[in-house]
Amino acid sequence: MTKIEKITKTQDFYRLKDEWNTLLEKSLAKNIYLTWEWLYTWWEIFGAGRELYIITVRKDGELVGVAPFIFRKIKHFKVFSFKRLEFLGTGEDEKDEVCSNYMDLIVKDGSKEGYDALLEQMYAVLEAKYIDEIYLSSMLGSSITFDYLEKELSINAYKKKLSFNVLNSLYCAVINLPTKWEEYFATLSKSWRKSIKNRGRVRLSELGNINYEVITDLSKGKKALSQFIAVHQKRWEEKGKVGLFSSDKFTRFHEKVNPLFVAKGWTKIGLLKCDEKVIAGGYRFI
Repeated sequence: MTKIEKITKTQDFYRLKDEWNTLLEKSLAKNIYLTWEWLYTWWEIFGAGRELYIITVRKDGELVGVAPFIFRKIKHFKVFSFKRLEFLGTGEDEKDEVCSNYMDLIVKDGSKEGYDALLEQMYAVLEAKYIDEIYLSSMLGSSITFDYLEKELSINAYKKKLSFNVLNSLYCAVINLPTKWEEYFATLSKSWRKSIKNRGRVRLSELGNINYEVITDLSKGKKALSQFIAVHQKRWEEKGKVGLFSSDKFTRFHEKVNPLFVAKGWTKIGLLKCDEKVIAGGYRFI
C-alpha cells in the first residue's frame, strides 16, 4: 500500500533522520548535500521566513520517496509577490549561500512509480493555487529526475495549463583524480614536476618546522574548523576582500554541520603548520 505524507513541522523532519539516509543510499541521487544532516542543519539556520514542505512516499511502511521542498515568498522585479516551491537547501541571500549542489528528488532505485507519486503531489499544490510557481535549482543536467520532469512536463504541462522552462545556469568543471599524489604527480609534465619539487623544497625549508595534519577526530573538529576559518579570513582580508565566513549564517551553518559530518567520516580538515602555527588549510567533504 502506498501512503503520501507532508512534513511541515521541524520535529517531524527530525524523526526522519535515520530513514532519510537509508533511502538516500538506495537512490540514484546520493550526495553529501542531500543528506539529512546537511538539509536539517540548513533548515535550522535558514528556516525563518520559509515553510517546510517535505513530501514523503511510503510503500508498505518503507520510505521510498522524498521531495525535500520549502515554500518561500519572493518578488519578481521587486514588485510582483509570488509564493514559490523550491528545494530545501536553496534560496539564501547571496552573502550567506552555503551552495547546496546537486539538489534532487530522492527515490528508491530511481523507480518511476516513486517519481509519479511525487510529481502528482507537485501538481496538486499548483492546482490548489497554494503557490504560484515551482523553481528547482542546482540540479545536475544528468540527473534522472531532470530527465523525468522534462519528459513528463513536455507531455502534461499544456493539459494542466502550466508553462515550464529549462535554464542552463552553470557548468562545473570536473577532474577525475587518482587515489594517490604520486600517481597524479606522474601525469604532470617534466617541467611542472621539477618546478613543484624545487619550489616546495626551498620555500618550505625556509619557513621552519613544517607539519601537515588531517583532522578526522570529533574531539579536535571544533578547534580545527576555528583555525581554518581564521586562516581563510586572514587570506581574503589581506587582499581587501570579504571571506566567506564573514557571514554569520554561513559560519553558524558550518559550525553546526561540521561535527555531524566528522562523526560520520564525511569531512576532513587539513592544516599546514609552521612551528605549530597554522599557515594554510583545506576543508573538504568526502
